[in-house]
Amino acid sequence: MTLTGMFLKYMGIFCGGALVLLVVFFLLFTLLTGYGILLPANYAEESLKSNAKEFASAKQITEDMIPPGCSYGVYGEEGMRYGSFSEQEAKNAWQQYEEDSIYGVNGGYYRFFKRENGEICIVRYEIGLRFAAPTLHALLPKPERTGIILFFLLFFAQALVLAKIFAKKMGRRLIALQEATGKIAENDLDFVVEHSDIREIDAVLSSLGRMRDALKKSLAQQWEIQRQKREQLAALAHDIKTPLTVIRGNAELLEENGLDAEGCECCSAIVQSVREMEQYLAAMREMLLYEGEMTNENASIDAETGVRTSLMLQRGEIAGITSCACLREAMKEQAVRLTAARRMAVEVQERELRMDAPPWEESEGSSDGKMTENDKPLLRAWNNLVENALDYTDQERGIVISFAIEVRKEKYFFLAGVEDYGRGFTGRDLVCGTQEFYRGDNSRHGREHQGLGLAIAKGIVESYGGTLELSNSGDTKGARAVLRVPLKK
Repeated sequence: MTLTGMFLKYMGIFCGGALVLLVVFFLLFTLLTGYGILLPANYAEESLKSNAKEFASAKQITEDMIPPGCSYGVYGEEGMRYGSFSEQEAKNAWQQYEEDSIYGVNGGYYRFFKRENGEICIVRYEIGLRFAAPTLHALLPKPERTGIILFFLLFFAQALVLAKIFAKKMGRRLIALQEATGKIAENDLDFVVEHSDIREIDAVLSSLGRMRDALKKSLAQQWEIQRQKREQLAALAHDIKTPLTVIRGNAELLEENGLDAEGCECCSAIVQSVREMEQYLAAMREMLLYEGEMTNENASIDAETGVRTSLMLQRGEIAGITSCACLREAMKEQAVRLTAARRMAVEVQERELRMDAPPWEESEGSSDGKMTENDKPLLRAWNNLVENALDYTDQERGIVISFAIEVRKEKYFFLAGVEDYGRGFTGRDLVCGTQEFYRGDNSRHGREHQGLGLAIAKGIVESYGGTLELSNSGDTKGARAVLRVPLKK
């Protein structure tokens, strides 16, 4: 079926329904008239015609002789003697009688009767349906108007019902289209394209199927390019390491052989430069490792086709309060280990929890309180923040770490923060600090830093749907970095 055919089908049903309504109303008026509930349109005219002799011979015209809805007046030589006409109506009726005109001034018709006693009886009547019961006639509009109003109400009700039925059936046929677009939006490309009984929708579904195949191919190519790039860079880093080792070894050997002051200075510069290059290579390997981990965890390779299918572009939320408590303990242990290696102090703070946040103790007492594999990359991000703080803090005072659970708009968040006693972030650091290879000014970033730590931490946290927040601490007057990660309730 085409959309045109489907539309014409419902148009036919709509027109047929309207025709049925007309027939039903015609039959209804006929039945009501037959049962005497409605008076025929010419009822007054026929009644006056059949009672003409009675009007002429009756001793006096009374109200019960006048058909419903009619008014009358009986005239003598001096004017109207009695009747239901108003003064103005009486004048108009007599004028029409003198002109021998049966048409009323304000609509309606007149009928004239010459009585045996010389009086003239004038009756004004109208042509139209009328309710037989005076009560119905007083409460409701004229039957024609009542019928028209009722017809249009039913007509629009029919249109509304048909529109809803059409929308419901069309919506059912569009489900396959919505599911296909939703899968593509989520990068879930392992779906079967459904079919509908509408030709145009099937054409769109077919196009989506081709788009899915093209996207699969594109993702597979991109995956392969990224893999080759990582392998080439890893091989290059490994190859460069060998000559650097040779250079450093020879420079150190020359330095030990008792060179003059200038020669020793040159050898020291060579050794220092080699160490910096090794640090660059270490940073490169760290970046490659991070990219490889994130790609491997967010994608899978089909064993038969080798096509990359995205499992989830975003991790979403870590595994609830239980995992959160274990993650906090792991972060504490890691921070203590790193500070101990540098002979520094670490202060652990637990921020005051909101009243509607669950207490830590409930999580720690749970039997399944284990950190999941999906939470471990957060330790990598935390490690970068702690090491960054240790590089710039006051050696004697160490660092401060803090943990908390917050509730914002009925959503739970795990917070892990680290503060140092250094000079803090500059305004530019706060804006660009999480950009790759940003090193800031020399007062905060030395040559041993490549500007990757905060960028890697930000990428990891954002993969969980969280944020990395940089600021200057009001307590330590140094830099402050906070991981904020959404939790499952």
